[in-house]
Amino acid sequence: MEPLELEDQFVTTEAGYQLHYQSAGTGEPLIFLHGGGPGATSFGNFYYNAPAFLEQYQCFFYNMPGYGQSSKLVVEAPMYSFHASMLAEFMDLVGIPRAHLVCQSFGGCAAIKLAIDHPERVNKLVLMGAQPMFGGVIDPLKLMSKHAANIILDYYGGEGPTPEKMRRLLADYEMHDDSKLTDWTVNDRFANSTDPELLEVARTPGFMGQPESLLGDLHRNVVPTLCLWGLHDWFGGPDVPLLFLNQFANAQLFIEGQGAHHWQTELPERFNRVVLSYLSE
Repeated sequence: MEPLELEDQFVTTEAGYQLHYQSAGTGEPLIFLHGGGPGATSFGNFYYNAPAFLEQYQCFFYNMPGYGQSSKLVVEAPMYSFHASMLAEFMDLVGIPRAHLVCQSFGGCAAIKLAIDHPERVNKLVLMGAQPMFGGVIDPLKLMSKHAANIILDYYGGEGPTPEKMRRLLADYEMHDDSKLTDWTVNDRFANSTDPELLEVARTPGFMGQPESLLGDLHRNVVPTLCLWGLHDWFGGPDVPLLFLNQFANAQLFIEGQGAHHWQTELPERFNRVVLSYLSE
């Protein structure tokens, strides 16, 4: 794959937050949303998928507050509600009345909240490893188990972030086949996780926002939704997307047997084929 670079762009919210994004391509607007792990960005999470999507869509790689070069802040509101409101304001600022949303994990939770509250803003919704509740139906979400509850604090604690800690975090928590973890991904995530303003904010317990469950509102999502899951996703079992399938008004489910939390990075061609086919239906 040829190296891909996109220009950094910024808009400022009414509250004064700077929102960072990158965009390219032509066609229907499509917004990528990243996960919540240290150093995550939308461009980084979907770097190996971007070329295929840019051929068909006007793509926006949007970074939520706290990520990329967006403003770093302590979120003092319910986390998904806050980021859903920021996403809606971002769409207003760049002139997007309605878009496809392709989302990783934490970003998918914010997108579900937007779809519930403002379905007119979302064309189709694609969720990858999103878990907007405190526990699964069959198994508790593994993210909440005591040995994983401090993933972010452990990364930023002790001697602080290092490339070695980032590589271990990605291999242990996000990949199924460690050989698919590239130096580009490790270096990109590490660089974005060491922003001085972020390091300062990360010292505050609960800086990501108040925990929020969307479990009671899942039935209100009427947006056509594709739920994607890696069978080896360490953060939770397939009972989570099965719940989505049961609760959402119009949902499909695809489970990848050879992937984990970031199988779009491990198996980009398969991910591209599945998602692009769904969006074109």
